[in-house]
Amino acid sequence: MTCHSCRIETVKAGKGRNSTQRYRCQQCGKRYSEPREKPFGADVRLPKEKVHMILHCLLEGNSVRSTARLCDVEPKTVLTMLKLAGENCERIMGRMVVNIPVTDVQCDEIWGFVQKKEAHKYPWEANDNSIGDAYCFVAIERESKLILNFALGRRDQATTDTFIEGLRAATAPQRFQITTDGFQPDATPKAIMGKPDKARICTSHVERQNLSIRMGMRRMTRLTNAFSKKWENLWAAYCLWFAFYNFCRIHQALRVTPAMQAGITDRVWDLENLISSQ
Repeated sequence: MTCHSCRIETVKAGKGRNSTQRYRCQQCGKRYSEPREKPFGADVRLPKEKVHMILHCLLEGNSVRSTARLCDVEPKTVLTMLKLAGENCERIMGRMVVNIPVTDVQCDEIWGFVQKKEAHKYPWEANDNSIGDAYCFVAIERESKLILNFALGRRDQATTDTFIEGLRAATAPQRFQITTDGFQPDATPKAIMGKPDKARICTSHVERQNLSIRMGMRRMTRLTNAFSKKWENLWAAYCLWFAFYNFCRIHQALRVTPAMQAGITDRVWDLENLISSQ
């Protein structure tokens, strides 16, 4: 390290907080700390190891408050790290999951809520879409298990259109089979458009992904009080989960990550990649 004042090389002078290397200028006596890359490229004071631990706890099904207790931080800090991680993961998914060749896509939605369930809303909250039911539409490729796109919103046409536009951008311009369950409960498979392979009409894989979400995201676990209080927190949690699932989590059947199976990357990512500023 070079002294900012004297412009000469400094020498090592012990360790500082969080095992940071310290340096001292032999001419003017000034001391400096070794510069460290900050998570998310933002002004985050927490060490990177602490941020990793917070995100690991959230991804393993811990609530915000239990994560705060385990990591010895405030709940507000946990939510801040979740939001920053979600924003970073959203950018990664938007940049990496584009123009993917697919043959068989399954789509489904998973129900959640923000602040309160739809039936518990007061009359003056009836038109407030920021609280109440929150459906996450998910598209998964059957062979690679890659999450192609997801959209969070109401169970309406607007959210469906947004979801389909994102799926169109994520997939290569070729014909492929897409399977969804009906808006109304119906166990009879039927072709809506084209000539699909009836033997491959199935939503089991995307339903299994929904189970993973229920088990891995505390705010989506049934019969708990760990629901989302803000819409942006739920969105950040989904972004973190899907990026982790695609790039970091080795699928038991594939023995690689979905992103590796789809040819997007050639290695298993870690949380370092998800919180970096790149």
